[in-house]
Amino acid sequence: MAVLPQVNSTRMQRKEITVTTQFVPPQWAFDFHGHRCPFMPIGYRMGMLAMEKLGVQREQDHGFFVFPELGEGHPQTCMIDGIQVATGATYGKVLIEKTFFGKLAATFYHPDREAVRFALKPTFVDALGKHEFFAYRKRGLEPSQIPATTTNDPHSMGGRPKR
Repeated sequence: MAVLPQVNSTRMQRKEITVTTQFVPPQWAFDFHGHRCPFMPIGYRMGMLAMEKLGVQREQDHGFFVFPELGEGHPQTCMIDGIQVATGATYGKVLIEKTFFGKLAATFYHPDREAVRFALKPTFVDALGKHEFFAYRKRGLEPSQIPATTTNDPHSMGGRPKR
């Protein structure tokens, strides 16, 4: 189990933000992940926002830690690939430790800065669940089998439109 670093409680504030970001994962992120889905780009955006908030760059070595609160199932775990791509904090560098809390959230920590936590609002998750992508998933299709007209939707999948 992960031990989260002690952070001065006066610095930790709960603040809701509406993300209207242009952070779009590069094509190689989708290649690394293996398919297009909504949760990898969401993880990517979380990671980019965390680095922006903490004022740090993509980690090249061993100084930026991520504690995803996700469960085990798809699509939650797809978020971790996006987080790794954005932040450079990877399992291979032992910079990610899952907490298995079953939440769509992650805490990002840099020892020279502070910690920041991002979580998806339940209303957002409910609305996302109505996307056509999940209708295909409920019918048993794997993400890589879902038509490109659905997975290349730049507004819901975080990718670029097919040219």
